Amino acid sequence: MKKIIFLIAAILFSLNTFAQQVALTDAISIDIPMGAQKITKEQVIAYVIKKFNPEKLILDNYTDLPARHSYKIDDVLVLLNPFDSTKVELRKGYMLSLKKGLDEMNHGNSTYTSSFKKVNNNSVVIINYIAGNIEYYHFYCRNVNNARALNGTIQFDQADKDKATAILEHILNSIKFKD
Repeated sequence: MKKIIFLIAAILFSLNTFAQQVALTDAISIDIPMGAQKITKEQVIAYVIKKFNPEKLILDNYTDLPARHSYKIDDVLVLLNPFDSTKVELRKGYMLSLKKGLDEMNHGNSTYTSSFKKVNNNSVVIINYIAGNIEYYHFYCRNVNNARALNGTIQFDQADKDKATAILEHILNSIKFKD
């Protein structure tokens, strides 16, 4: 009897874990955190207006929202843009150049920080800043041969920074590129 209960529990656990794996393209997948709710562009705009009451300039960023994969996790908004760039040749050191360029563009913003790191052999640039009453993480992730990329934005209220940071780390550690 104990073996049957253990077997049923193991199957339910594996199904629950499997349900969180999301294929963004044929070559890029991630594990979405538990409780994530997939939302449309219209739902993103409505949520941003309701939650953050943004200035018109910030709201204009959402009218041409390119994210094909948008999620709300509690009060944190996650927008993901996968790219298959096998036809684009990037020079060696591209990600460090990207970080340097972003740092130069944001040198006057006292809330801006950036980092470059390797996560599961992928190169990742992460920036963080505050605009109005909204805090952002933007990340740019490339696989080892620069053939595939996943860019993302995580938008949140400053009080939710710990939660947003945990979501960011979860996503970055779960990115799987097929080479």
